[in-house]
Amino acid sequence: MSDDSAPAREQAARLAEYGFITEGMRQDQKERHRFLAIALAANGLIYGILFRLTGDKGSEVDVRQAVVLTMLSAVIVCVAERMTIRATTGVATAGAYLRLYVEPHVPGLAFQARNNAFRQAYKKTKRRRLLQSTASASASHAWAYLALTAAFVVAWFACEMDGRQWWQTGLVLVAGVLSLAQIAVLFWGAEQGYKAVNDAWEAVIADESPPQA
Repeated sequence: MSDDSAPAREQAARLAEYGFITEGMRQDQKERHRFLAIALAANGLIYGILFRLTGDKGSEVDVRQAVVLTMLSAVIVCVAERMTIRATTGVATAGAYLRLYVEPHVPGLAFQARNNAFRQAYKKTKRRRLLQSTASASASHAWAYLALTAAFVVAWFACEMDGRQWWQTGLVLVAGVLSLAQIAVLFWGAEQGYKAVNDAWEAVIADESPPQA
């Protein structure tokens, strides 16, 4: 009886693991949207203050305030991007783990396997580039953060100020480049991230497999 119940216990353990991991995936997915919402709300408030401070006639004090506000906007965007990348990696890693380690051992569980097959089929569609953001959360977030990055750079140049210094503009542009680098990671994740995570888990499986005689 002990032998008969061993597969059932293993299946129950895998189901528990499945539930734990999928809950973590849901939390990561919620976090990605939360980070973007915070960045949008914070930047909207900052831009309102920024343009009210600069007014029609800027001064050196206004320029310093504008630098602080613009860099605050850039920091918020960059931090939100970094946290989004972390959450996105967590979702992809968990999905690949479930597909390779859990679903093959539990009859009836096949969402991640089918989702992977869907992604492969979707890449072959003629309008993949046009519709990519509808199937990839990473691409959708990347486009949103690209807009936020453009916003703080444009806001810096759009404000009417006297005494704008080259190093101040340089700070804004450097922040823009750092943000674009992280946006590139999100776009790469939409294209290749899932495959990279999947390949890494398959390498782990290969290392754990006993050597063949």
